[in-house]
Amino acid sequence: MNENACSKKHKPIISGPVSLLLTSVMAFFVTSKAINVYREKFTLHQNIITTRGVCSKVVKSNEATIEITIYNETNDLNSINAKRTSDCESMISYLEKSGIKRSEILSIICSHQDQINDYITSYRYYNDESTKHLDNQVAMNVLKRFKVVDKITIKTTDVDLAEKISANTIEYAKLNPDVYFTISTDYRYTELDNLRIQMIDEATKDACNRTEKIISHTNNRLGKLTGVSVSRFDINAYGVLADSASSYVSENKSKLKNISVVVTINRKIL
Repeated sequence: MNENACSKKHKPIISGPVSLLLTSVMAFFVTSKAINVYREKFTLHQNIITTRGVCSKVVKSNEATIEITIYNETNDLNSINAKRTSDCESMISYLEKSGIKRSEILSIICSHQDQINDYITSYRYYNDESTKHLDNQVAMNVLKRFKVVDKITIKTTDVDLAEKISANTIEYAKLNPDVYFTISTDYRYTELDNLRIQMIDEATKDACNRTEKIISHTNNRLGKLTGVSVSRFDINAYGVLADSASSYVSENKSKLKNISVVVTINRKIL
């Protein structure tokens, strides 16, 4: 980086070594502004001024992945195939009516889990002589041996539609009360690499401007740039502050994302 890129000559308005620190602190409070959890900050040490620059943006995701998981339980894998097929077809039909394209449905994967140990324990309990007094409804709750899972994965660039589908699954549940399913939606911003470079540049310029503003209140001049580093790069769900310990929301579950960059620069003071 050109050391003259963020240096200027200013007319001295205050002189004296003691006034350097005092007036710099005053300038800090005058020019500081809060940006999310970051506040303007600088330090003076051995004729080096260290200043932080900040760049914060809110971006909207441009890609969403929806994963719908449909569950069935049975004692006979062959007998469940018809219901599995029906459940998947009804879900896909609902998605297409909602606006999802058939080409956006990436995969339908079926798997099953043999719960043999739990099944035997449950079966023995409900057939034990000591449980004969239990009514038929309780006896019907005997664990099924196989848990069958169908996963439907959809990837779309219409993040608003993905959000709508995720929020309105109760509509499908009302139409299909015998289908037990869960839905999970992840949102991504795929242009992050380009945005990162842009934000680092803006945060560096911000640090330079702050340094110049502080030094302009002294009779000193800025010297060489001795160091530049990206001290923070945070991505958070929209509305959630960095380092917030409460109400944590994973950023990939948020359509809108807060992105913040902090760049720290060191300049000599002449």
